[in-house]
Amino acid sequence: VSRALGFFSLVVLIVTAVQAAPVIFYGLSKGVDEGAHFFATKVPDFNAVLENGELNVERLKQPFVYEETFDEGGNIKIYIDTVSTSTPSVIDIKDDKTGIAFLVNKKEFQMYDGSQKKTEIHDFASLDGGKGEKSELSKDDVGQVVNKIQSAFMPWIATGIFILALLAMWVFKFIGVLFWSLIFMWIAKSMGRNWEYGQVFKIVLYAIALPMIITTVLTWAGLHVPLLYTVILCVVMYMVIKSDELK
Repeated sequence: VSRALGFFSLVVLIVTAVQAAPVIFYGLSKGVDEGAHFFATKVPDFNAVLENGELNVERLKQPFVYEETFDEGGNIKIYIDTVSTSTPSVIDIKDDKTGIAFLVNKKEFQMYDGSQKKTEIHDFASLDGGKGEKSELSKDDVGQVVNKIQSAFMPWIATGIFILALLAMWVFKFIGVLFWSLIFMWIAKSMGRNWEYGQVFKIVLYAIALPMIITTVLTWAGLHVPLLYTVILCVVMYMVIKSDELK
């Protein structure tokens, strides 16, 4: 069984590498790079100072209004004004198509979630526990953090996500092996084969490799055939049971 588990684990590793590695290592890195480029080129310069429960955003022309409309039709809205004594609420700036809206004024931060029709309000005084301590955050500070993530942490983050994906895939497929072993044991017994569960389990560990590899290759090529995985596994196991190899 240990050899069968080793073979099964190797196939799961290969399948996960083919399916997930390009998305994790290339797609995630590309997404971070695009986000860093957007931040560097689209986000205006700012220096946010929080003191005594009040926020003051310097070097930013206010009120600052940003709106982005997505292909699906929804949009995101951001409104920042820490200068005016009277500002609108987040409800005032949202519309029927708004997915998420953010509003920041001197005293508080407001967020509207269009999917849940929910509004949240958080005052800045609660952030430091009423101590009134001064804290600052500038665009340069954020840029340095992003650059550090890109250079130092991104490879480790991607590797960690890949390992989690590999473990999740292994557990998911192993549960499938347990389930299919039970099904094929009943089928084998109905065909007059006196096979124990452990014997069928060992065979399925090997047999499941073929549908995994074939469906992965087809998916990688952009093709999807419904129930192909199940059909291939059933055909392989039927041939094994029919051969009566273990009798």
